[in-house]
Parts: sequence; structure tokens; C-alpha cells
Amino acid sequence: SKGQILMPKQKDKEEEPNAFVEQFMGVLPEQENNEKPLFLPTLNNFQVILGNKLGFKYSPFYKFRMAGNISLNGIVNNINNIKPEGIIKLERGDVNIFDVNFYLTRNHTNTVQFVPEQGILNPNLDIKLESLITDISQDYRIPDPYSLGNEIREDLARTGNSQRITVNLNIEGKASQLISKLSNASSVCQKVN
Repeated sequence: SKGQILMPKQKDKEEEPNAFVEQFMGVLPEQENNEKPLFLPTLNNFQVILGNKLGFKYSPFYKFRMAGNISLNGIVNNINNIKPEGIIKLERGDVNIFDVNFYLTRNHTNTVQFVPEQGILNPNLDIKLESLITDISQDYRIPDPYSLGNEIREDLARTGNSQRITVNLNIEGKASQLISKLSNASSVCQKVN
């Protein structure tokens, strides 16, 4: 099906501003003398198709390769009026958190799903990331200069033991839930043995 952009006459109802949207998108400028615009563009099944090699990155913090389709509907004058529907599949990617790279888990279908009722800035996230961290613990002893010990200092002959730890990050839920939880990370982080 082919999408359309309709140009209706005027908007009938004023909506209150959304603080969450304004924080990220800003406020649309007012018309001079509170005049209403001559027309309001409307999206009707407007298809956005993301190809297989589309990349999205903000170095050095994250980068993703994605693909998918989104259908957009609604009046374009306010981001809250746009109703998206569709799924974007994250094919490859990584996120750098505290100098540790977390990579998308390949055996999981990592998705961003847009639901019309939730708006364009609040998709459902189903993302699993993992990282392999190596912990090297070294047991050094302070040498006693008065001992008649070995010719080779004991602290130089010892080798450190390393342990590998797999850290998994699972993100499931609405994007707005993630943003609110980041302010209180200790309540959502769990240790799994």
C-alpha cells in the first residue's frame, strides 16, 4: 500500500505540551499573532523503510545496524500527534558503558516495536546485550629483605589468576520506563548466579 500526506484545513483542538517530548525535541515555535497555520500536513500510512545496512551511532557511546518498517499516521504539527506502527530489528551493535563494550546478543531477536497508542518517542524495547569481562587478580607479597628465601623474588614468580565473567543487560519494556529507571539504577540491577 502507498502512503499519503494529506493537507487538512485547520486543527480544531489545542493540546497541552508534553514535558518529556519538549525535553528531547524542543517546543514548536508559535505563529505570530496566534494565527493558525494555513494548512496542517497529515500522514496517512506513510511508510518508512529502513534498509539492511542502515547505521545509527553516537561515538564512542553506541552504534547499531538496523532494518525494519514503520507506518506513520497523524497530524505533523506536534510529535505527540504522530502515531507509528512497526518493528525495527537491531541486527548488530554495541553500547559502551563505563569503558566496557556490551554487544547485542546474536541468539536473540533484538527489536524496537512502535505502537500507535504509545507515540513515536516511547517504543517497546526488547534488547539483550552481553559483555565478557576478564578479572585478573594477582596475589603479590611484599618481599622481606632479611629473609634467606629464593634467588628469584616470590612476587615475580607468581602468576595471576584470571576469571571470566559474562555480564548480561536485558532491556524489556517501554522506552519511558527505561529513562525513569536510570535515575535509580540500584533498584533495577540484579545479580544472577
